[in-house]
Amino acid sequence: MELYARISSSADRQLLVLPDTSHYDLYDKPEPTQKALDEIVPFCAEPGCTLAVQRFFRLS
Repeated sequence: MELYARISSSADRQLLVLPDTSHYDLYDKPEPTQKALDEIVPFCAEPGCTLAVQRFFRLS
């Protein structure tokens, strides 16, 4: 919950929209999952990303 509060209050955030993809597709379909990760990982590797998020994605 604490992580969500930090992320939602951040000024540096992005909304990722994957057309024709439901959140269920992200569980077990490689193509939409890869598209999401292609955007999320570089964003979380930026210096402003919290350490907790970087650890979640194993970036540090």
